[in-house]
Formats: sequence, structure tokens, C-alpha cells
Amino acid sequence: MVLQAEPGAGKSSVVPLALLQSQILQGQIILMLEPRRLAAKRLAEFLAQQLGEKVGARVGYRVRHENCLGPETRLQIITEGVLTRMIQQDPELQGVGLVIFDEFHERNLQADLGLALLLDIQQGLRDDLRCLIMSATLDATEIQNFLPASQLIFCAGRGFPVTVSYHPAPSQTPLWQFPQLKKVLSLALQESSGDILLFFAGQGEIHQAMQLCAPLCETAKVLALPLYGSLPPKEQDAVFQPSAQRKVIFSTNLAETSITLPGITAVIDSGLQKQLNYDPNVAMSRLQLQRISQASATQRMGRAGRVQAGHCYRLWSETQQQGLLAYDAPEMCRVDLVNLRMEIAQWGVNSADELAWLTPPPPAHLSTAETLLNELGFLTGQQRLSALGEQAMSLHPEPRFAKLLQLGAQYQALELACDLVALLQEGEILLNPQQVASADITLRLYTLWQALQDSSVLKRVHRARWHGFKRSRDKLYRRFDLSLKRNGESDVAKLGLLLALTYPDRIGKQRNLNGSYKLSNGRGAQLPLNDALQTQWLVAIEVDAQTQSGQQNAQIHVAAALNWLDVVDKLPLRKQDVVTFERSKQRVIGMRETWIGKLKIDSHPLKSLPQELVQQCLLGSLQQDWSQWVWPKSTKLLLTRAQWLAQFAGFESLAVLNETALQAKLDWLEPYTLNMTSLAELNQLNWQQIFQSLLGYADMQRLEKEAPLRYVAPTGREFLIEYSGRQAKVSLPLQQVFGELSSPILAQGQVSLTFELLSPAQRPIQTTADLANFWRTSYFEVAKEMRGRYPKHRWPDEPLLEKAGESIQRKKPV
Repeated sequence: MVLQAEPGAGKSSVVPLALLQSQILQGQIILMLEPRRLAAKRLAEFLAQQLGEKVGARVGYRVRHENCLGPETRLQIITEGVLTRMIQQDPELQGVGLVIFDEFHERNLQADLGLALLLDIQQGLRDDLRCLIMSATLDATEIQNFLPASQLIFCAGRGFPVTVSYHPAPSQTPLWQFPQLKKVLSLALQESSGDILLFFAGQGEIHQAMQLCAPLCETAKVLALPLYGSLPPKEQDAVFQPSAQRKVIFSTNLAETSITLPGITAVIDSGLQKQLNYDPNVAMSRLQLQRISQASATQRMGRAGRVQAGHCYRLWSETQQQGLLAYDAPEMCRVDLVNLRMEIAQWGVNSADELAWLTPPPPAHLSTAETLLNELGFLTGQQRLSALGEQAMSLHPEPRFAKLLQLGAQYQALELACDLVALLQEGEILLNPQQVASADITLRLYTLWQALQDSSVLKRVHRARWHGFKRSRDKLYRRFDLSLKRNGESDVAKLGLLLALTYPDRIGKQRNLNGSYKLSNGRGAQLPLNDALQTQWLVAIEVDAQTQSGQQNAQIHVAAALNWLDVVDKLPLRKQDVVTFERSKQRVIGMRETWIGKLKIDSHPLKSLPQELVQQCLLGSLQQDWSQWVWPKSTKLLLTRAQWLAQFAGFESLAVLNETALQAKLDWLEPYTLNMTSLAELNQLNWQQIFQSLLGYADMQRLEKEAPLRYVAPTGREFLIEYSGRQAKVSLPLQQVFGELSSPILAQGQVSLTFELLSPAQRPIQTTADLANFWRTSYFEVAKEMRGRYPKHRWPDEPLLEKAGESIQRKKPV
């Protein structure tokens, strides 16, 4: 069933309780998915209150690191990833009667995967298992086309009207700046009586906005509060607690859905969000600041109309509103699919095509994921889970973290591996990372190890993430029966080894001393400016593919120094012999190269070159750049004449010497280039003879006759003929053609030879392809003019009776 319910209709708060108390499911468990941990916990608390119970009675929750369930719990509010784990551990979902996908419009990856697995269960194992998809801004048509047997229910909301107004920033204002914010907040404080909710893209933007609005909030005597996922629980609770003061809540899209904030009567929306977009070409993601969709704008607006008529102030224009996408792109299309591919393999199918997807996984993303999983040893040749992959799935749902744990056990550094996994899955642990001015992960590890011994160090770490780190670490230590009194500090020398084998696609080699590296995935990467981590080799753990200042380098946020000698014999290095044409030396050279992925480690000259590759390389160079081949003049003239004559009827066979055709396929040249390595050797060949042999004796005879190299004047002197387009032209002094009655005919009568007749100063005075007509007509005008300029030269009145020869007029002997 698909339920599309407008904001305020109570789909999250009423529907699950109604189903819990009905007889439809006959005591079976209801699983209700929420996209975020905070939303799951808050919703469970609210629903339990509605029943007059504590969380853990009939209503409970299960999120990462935490659950609150009891023997009587029948309605479990869970995050989406928890469903996947439950399905993989119990494919029949025994005891579960209904799975509810709440806020499905967000199209998170785990929700799409959960739905695909659930449909497979319904088809093959449990035809009695029910599925309910819910959202306020769902693309109902898309869902119904995908699930034609589903029933669609629409429910109007019970919200109050919300007035929308637009307050764009001045033109040319950067996307992330809101100079109008204080004015709009002041207006909202005046026009509304309740709390105000402001939406921003991320934690950094929230703190900037709060700092900007602090004087106004202080003057208005309102309580300014932040709300985002990594905020410590006590600070999150403050947002939900009743207060005598009006609240101004600065939130991420955490408050967009699922969480109900009581007392909100106005919303100020920046219209922005941050999204990870994955590039399968370099196997890295880029965190982008971008505009929200129209569906998200509607969701945010609806927060203002829950308790009374409200206001929504949008910090963009109506024109920009019309340009927003209707819905956000599903995560399936824009994130790394390594985890998804592992889940598919664990489910027991060879290909993603064997499951039904609302949005099929992009093939390029899947291919990149499979490449990495094969490098980690987690897939077989048939793309099923290997034994190592099965063990990995039992250790951790994130493949790289599972690999870290496996390597920790292999190299007797389990404490270090557990500490690394606990740290990496929480994100940046330092409260002020700018103070350390380095991406070095060891600085973060040492801070955590100190904090485990000295609580005063906790003031330097992010409290909420510290608690997450502790929970993860303790769980992993117990899993491997490790002493909580120890840590991985004694094995820190193995840090680079563990990370290099976990991130073989992120190994970087220094390109210069400015913190620029080339990674093994082929991408350039840059450490922060003046970062203390200056090392020839590193492993880039957290990398943002975002480009800055026009550079294409990815930005490295967390990395570890790498001792190359520690790992060189353990990495999947690839050696290959490469033969290339060195343009500066105009010859073929050979190198033996060592690579990891797309990163060249080193190279050495080859003592002997494989002749077949050398020949291919030399000829390939000519094909790429024909201009580097310096033809002898005689050869060039031969080719030009043959190409000219080949355009006329009856001479098509001469096209064998067309330069484009010769360049396109060089098999004709192969017999002459055996054992050659340079252009110098190539240029020593007798090209005239080679091309004449390609043409053949008969065509050579025709070429000499119908497109001769030179014109023989009546004096016996030879003049070079220029062939261009469909014309053949000869330039010579006019006196050289006295006695030539008409223009010679070429190409078997298809072209008349054009004469460019020159003055004694070698300047053109007449051009004609009809010499006979010239003698009858134009000659006399030319002669009259030339006599005035060149009186000592011959300009006879009867040129056809004049003997051809020199231009100057000789005195007759006395």
C-alpha cells in the first residue's frame, strides 16, 4: 500500500498506532523505517507517550549503537540500515507482519535496497508479508508504475495555511551568503508569535548564521538553538524542551521531516542542502552545496503550519522557485555503491539485475564498486561473496572497515584496527581541527588515546562523536575479546600498512612539496595549505572530489603517512613493458613500468625492445601526426600529381597514393620498417621507389603522360607544372611559348594546361588555359603595354612566326 499524506495529516504519529491496535496483523511485529537516528528515537518516544507507556514497552526503537526494545515490543522504529541487517540475518523476517517505509520521498540508498529485498522476500518466501510506503511529497505515479498491484491512498493534511514570501539576496551574491537574513528574521519575529525554524545546508552554515543573528536574538530576547545530527544529545534535547522564551532554531534538513517541533509558526528557508555526488571514474565523492527540490521546499514550508496559520520566508526568488527540480535525485544515482554491491552479493544473487529496483543502480557505479571489492578479495570470479567477503559481512557492514579488522587480525594489530574503525565511522573527532593544521590521522588517534586516559583532553574533541567512538570501540573490543584497558598505540607503526591495504585505490605519491599527490585511482589530490603531513607516500582516507580555484585536485581531509618499503611486497603491483615514441628524440624507447592502479611507481629502460611493439609504435606515431614525416620534394610532387589525376574519370586507381588513405592504413609500409626505431631511419628509405611500386608500372606510365611533372617549352626548356584543385598550371616567360599554337591537354583530354605568362620582371601579365585564343586576341594589348615598359624585349606583331627563346631583343649583325 502507498500512503500519500499531506503535512500535518498524522501519518507518522497516527497510522502506526492504529495498525498496532488493530487486529490486521494478529500480534505480529511492525517495523517502521525512519531515515535518521534522532527522528527514530523521537518518534518512538512520542508514540510511547501516546499509549501512556515508556519506550521499550509496546513501542521501541533500534538504531546504530543503541536500541530500546522489550519482550512486549511490537512496533519497532528503526533506521533504514537496520532493516537490511535484519533481512540478511533472517531472510524470512519471522514474526514481522508489516514493514513501513516512512518519508520514502527522501529515496535513501538503504530504503531502496530494503524495498528491493522485501519484494524479493514477498515473491519467494513470504507472500503474507505486508509493505506500506508513506510520504507527504511522494512521486505517486512513479511508485504505482513500479508496484502496479499496490493501492494508493491520499490523505489531506490538517495543517493551517502558510503564507509564502520570497526574499532573494542581491544579484551576484554567492550562493552560500545571505545578507538579507537579519532583516528577514526581524520581520519573522514581528509577524509571528511562536517559535521560528531556520533551515541551512550544514553545521558550518548554521554556526555562521547564528553568529550573524546573535545581536538580533539577544535584543529580541529569544533563545537561539542549533539542531544537527552530530550535536550532543543534551543540546538536541534543549530544542524539544518547553521554554518560557521564544525559540529560534537553526537546523539542517534534519527537521524537514519526521521530527515535529512544537510551537513553530514561522520558517525561514535558505533553500540549500549539501549532497554527496559520486564520480565512478575516480571512485570518489564530492560534497556539493546545491538548491533543494520543490518537494523539500514544500516539506520545509509545512513545518510552519502545524499549530496555527504560519509564515514561510524563502531566501530566493519566485523565478528560482520555478526552476527547482520537482524531486531530489535518488541516492542510488549519486552515491558510492560498494556497500550496496556487498549486500547484493550476500543476498545470494550474481547481479543487481536479479532484483526489482524502483531506480536501478547505475552500471558505472556498480562496476567501480565491483573493482574495489575484487581488490579487497571480497568477491569471487562469478561476483558472489568469497569466504573472505562472508567473513567481512559478519564483521562490519562497511566493506573497508571490515577489511581493516581482517588486516588487524592478520598483522597482530587488532586494537589499532578497532580504534581506526571506531574513529573513521564517526568522522572528524577534533573539536577544532584547524588548530592542528594537519590531515594526519595519527594526531587524531593520539588525541583519542590520551582522552581514554585523561578526561581533561575531552575538551579538545567533539563530544557527540566521542561518545559514538567509545560505543563503537567498546563493542569491537568485546567482539574480539580485547582488554578495554589497552589501545592500538603500541602498533601505530603498522598504521600505514593497514590503511594501504584497505584503501589500495587511495595510495598517493608526492608530486611536489606543495602537498600535491597523484593517487592510485588516477586522480590528483591536495593536502591543505601548509599541512604538516609532508611525506613522499600517503594513504588518503577521506577525500572530497570538490574542485577549488579551477584546480582538478581532490581535497584530502584525513590521511596517513606511508612507508613504501613496508608495503611494496604486499600490494597488488602490476609490471608492464611500455614502448612509446619519444618526440623530442624522434625515436621509439622502451620502459619497464611498475604500477598500482593508475599510479606509476617507477620505470626503468628496457635493454631490448620487442620488435613487433616497436614497429607498431613507430607506425602509430606517424598515423597520429603525419606532419612529422618530412617527405623529399620529389616524393611530395609524385603524391600530389597522383592525387590530382585520380579525381578524373578513368584514373580512379591512382587514388592508392592518396595521403589520407596512406595514413589511415600503414600496412603498405610494414615490410620496409622492420628493425627500425627512429624517424631518421625511416627518412632514409627510397620513397620515390616505394610509391612507384604501390602505383604499378601501367599507372606510372599513365601518370607521366597525363599529369607530367614538367612542361617542355618550344625552346626545349622544362618548367614545373603546379597541380592544385582541378587545375594544372605552368608559370614561364611569355617569350618561351612563341610558336606554341594551343594549350596542351592533360588527364586524357579532360583538362587544358593553364599558362601563367610572365613579364621580363617575372611578374604575371596574363593567365590563360586557351593559348590559341590568347594569340588571336589578348596578346596584342599585352604586347602594346609591355613595349612601353620593356622596350628592349621582344614583343613581335606576329608572335606565331617568332622563334621561342630569350625575352631580350638581340641586335642584328651589321
